[in-house]
Amino acid sequence: MIAGGALFMEGKSNLPQLVRRLNLIRFFHRRLQIVINGTNYGPSVTDTWQHTVANTLQKVDDVCFRGKPSFELFRQLPNVRCANGIVMHIDMSGTVQKNKSISINIRSVDKWPSLKPLKQQYLENTKSIIEHYQQKGFAVNLVSFCNTYGDNQITDELFQMLDNTEYVHILNYTGNISECLAAISSSEFILATRFHAIVLGLVFGLRVLPISYSIKSENMLRSMNIWSPIYDYAAFCAAPVEMLLNSTIDNFVIDKTVNNQFDYLDKILIK
Repeated sequence: MIAGGALFMEGKSNLPQLVRRLNLIRFFHRRLQIVINGTNYGPSVTDTWQHTVANTLQKVDDVCFRGKPSFELFRQLPNVRCANGIVMHIDMSGTVQKNKSISINIRSVDKWPSLKPLKQQYLENTKSIIEHYQQKGFAVNLVSFCNTYGDNQITDELFQMLDNTEYVHILNYTGNISECLAAISSSEFILATRFHAIVLGLVFGLRVLPISYSIKSENMLRSMNIWSPIYDYAAFCAAPVEMLLNSTIDNFVIDKTVNNQFDYLDKILIK
C-alpha cells in the first residue's frame, strides 16, 4: 500500500518511477497488488500531467482519493474511488481534557509576492484574535509546523507584537510529535493555516478557523460537507475580527460510517 499526499503534484512526484519498480517486483511475485490510499491530485499547470497520471493509475489495482475534485478528474477509471482522508477516520473529539488554551498556526508569506503586502494586516488580525482570548483568560500556543518555509520566523514576529506574553508558548515542530499533538488536542480553538493544522483541529473536535493558502484545504472541507466560511489570506486580512471569530467550524462530528479508504485492502487481506 502507498499512502500519498503529494504523489500527483506536477514536478515533484516520483510516482511513475515508483510504479515501474513495483511492476517489476510484481512481475516476479504475481500476487503483489498496488494500492494507493489517502492521496490527492495537483497542483498541476499542464494538461499533459493529468494524462500522465491517468496512464499511471491504470497500472495500479486500487486508488482512493481523499477529495472529490481529484476523484472527478479520474472517475472514468474503474479502479478509482473517493473517501475522507485516512486521519479523518480517527475521532479524537472528547477524548482529551481541555485546559483553557488556544492554538495559533500561521505560515510565512515572505516568498509570495502577491501576499507579502498583506503580511502586516495578517499579523494584526491574528494578534487581535489572540488578545480576544487572552482577555478571557486563555493561554496561547503558537505552533509552527515548517521552518523550511519561514514559519518559525513569522511566529517569532507575531510573538514580538504581543503586549502580553505571560501565558504564550512558542512550539516549533522539530519531530516532537507528541508535544505538538498534546498542545493542539488540549486547546479549545485553533486558527489553522497549514493543511495539517486544519485536519488536527477537526480530528480533536476544536473550534477551527481555517485560513486557506491552497485549494486543497477548501476541497477537503467541502468534500466533508463543511460549508462554514473559508478565508484565504486576502479575505482574512479584510474581514473584521468579530466576523472571523463568528466564522469558526464548531461541533464538527466525524462521520464514522464513511470509512472506506481501506475497502480494497479489506477485500484482499481479510479472508
